[in-house]
Amino acid sequence: MSQIEKAWEDSFKEGGVWFTVPGFGSIRRAAKRDLVRLLRKQLEQAENPLVLEAGCGSAVHSFGLAYKDLPTVALDYSFEVVKSVESSKRRFSGQLNTSLILSMRGNIKALGLADNSFDAVFNDGAVEHFMPRQERIDIYRELLRVLKPGGSLIANIPNDKHPLWPVWCWYARRYCPEFLEFLKGGKLAKDDISPQQLGTELQEAGAQQVRVVGLDPYQSIRRLPANFFPLRAFSVACETLLPPPPAKLKLKLGYSFAAYGKKTGT
Repeated sequence: MSQIEKAWEDSFKEGGVWFTVPGFGSIRRAAKRDLVRLLRKQLEQAENPLVLEAGCGSAVHSFGLAYKDLPTVALDYSFEVVKSVESSKRRFSGQLNTSLILSMRGNIKALGLADNSFDAVFNDGAVEHFMPRQERIDIYRELLRVLKPGGSLIANIPNDKHPLWPVWCWYARRYCPEFLEFLKGGKLAKDDISPQQLGTELQEAGAQQVRVVGLDPYQSIRRLPANFFPLRAFSVACETLLPPPPAKLKLKLGYSFAAYGKKTGT
């Protein structure tokens, strides 16, 4: 077990709050997020599509995809996380078709899944914690391996280039100790990756037609404090009433940014 894998496992055991879907409202919100929209757009031409969420954590996006009737395999390294996903499936079985979600344990560095199995593979907020850089590229190669030709790989990471990132870090250190392990100096601190670097890493792994986009800029308004109602209300009003910002501004102000590309060949 590598140092980062041990750190994730310890985090799973110590603080399950990060790895549990808090309520059905979270699933509805996930279904409306730009990441799910992007996945659905990439799957428009696929027949009977199948999606892999590699490093699923709470699997809230897998539940969001199930809310949109898309079958998904939710894979994570931790047995505890897989058990949590199964528990969430039981909790929400009366509200959506949870049979569309298959949870399983696996390692994103060596998936143990057949070549050319999925129409889309995505990772949200995990690969950026792996260092050095070559290790991430090797992970992207493994994710591309299980994609069908023409399938899409999406890597989504938090936008630490956002102008408010230093403010969020200050707030987290002062009021949210559960965030500390993810900040600079913490055992799960992310590498410093720019949008351009993320796109380059996918290209070096073999992805084609790579693009990088900012996601959910209006959600960044309510990032921290996450449960402060005026910020949440203002964020929802912006999402409801305003058009999306231009692409360059969206990349700068996005809650996260994602690189996505295609698998070519056979």
